[in-house]
Amino acid sequence: GLVYSKGGCAVIGTGQMICGVIAVTDSGFYVTQYNGSNWSSYLGLGQTSIANPGCTALGGGKALCTLVGVNNKVQGTVGP
Repeated sequence: GLVYSKGGCAVIGTGQMICGVIAVTDSGFYVTQYNGSNWSSYLGLGQTSIANPGCTALGGGKALCTLVGVNNKVQGTVGP
């Protein structure tokens, strides 16, 4: 799908990363994960967003992604 040019990514393990992006079509927040050889399908988290997401590794193969929603409040999710 079409996404805005800036996304946020975090390395969650050797050769693995997770990225969050904002879709052009619905301004929704979507995440995808690279497992070292393939990207997963985009998972829509249903949040309408107005700012670029930022992701950081938490350890244990998890990442935290945050962004600003249309209500000007920070929203976040931890995964995978």
